[in-house]
Amino acid sequence: LKGLGFGQKPMKPASGAMQMPGFLSRLLVLVVGLLPCPGSSLIVKGASDEPALPDPTVVWVDKEFVQPGLAKPDEESCFGCQCMNAFPGLWLTLDGSFAPEYTCEKGKEKDLIPSFAWGGPKDGRKCRVCQSFAMTIEDLDFPNGMGAPDNHIKNMFWIANIPGDWMQINETAVTELGEMAPQMVVGRNSKGVIGMEAPCPERGLHRYRIIMWSLDSSLEDIDSDLPYQTLKGYLQGHELARATYHAQLPASRFVDIVKAMKKEEPAAA
Repeated sequence: LKGLGFGQKPMKPASGAMQMPGFLSRLLVLVVGLLPCPGSSLIVKGASDEPALPDPTVVWVDKEFVQPGLAKPDEESCFGCQCMNAFPGLWLTLDGSFAPEYTCEKGKEKDLIPSFAWGGPKDGRKCRVCQSFAMTIEDLDFPNGMGAPDNHIKNMFWIANIPGDWMQINETAVTELGEMAPQMVVGRNSKGVIGMEAPCPERGLHRYRIIMWSLDSSLEDIDSDLPYQTLKGYLQGHELARATYHAQLPASRFVDIVKAMKKEEPAAA
């Protein structure tokens, strides 16, 4: 334990310096994505020591203390020692909204596929390609906006059986490389169209939940017509981990567009 500073005479801190307990000041190392669990190690070594071989479960640190600066990942995003890192494309803006190209402002009516990149996790006891990923987008406040008592969750988009060795999806991957992943399925949204429904709230503030799922296997016997609630049950039954994002859209952003769309609707017979 001498390498960690135990048994040595502590150094006198500089005048005015913030002090930490001696144990923490020598041993506290915070690493996102590596949580304490059987089979993993956190080794603090001197600068002269070199790891014998690369090991994804070992972190080599050349200092006796690393200032913690990163938050612990959500438990739902981790499986064992592995945690999912997911990165939405530019369609999900930094202010927690949707880009116009992915709403009724400029979005397409069909084949709208949001881009998403991710990494891990995997169950090491199973082959990598035997496992899969999925993605879902829901409107949590349809149809009347946040707080209305008669709302329900609306299916905006889902895709399942993304190959386990893929790390990104986008429109090109789905529409042009789909033959490389024959099991991959893009579902029908609430309007019955395959692809993402471009959000266009008419009343109130709407919250959207985007989830990237890591699954322990592919989902068998599914197609684009699978009911969304049935799909959710399958996802939860096969879930290893998930990464969740949220976005918001106010109806005030779409007032003129909604009015124009209603004028174009044919009069009811």
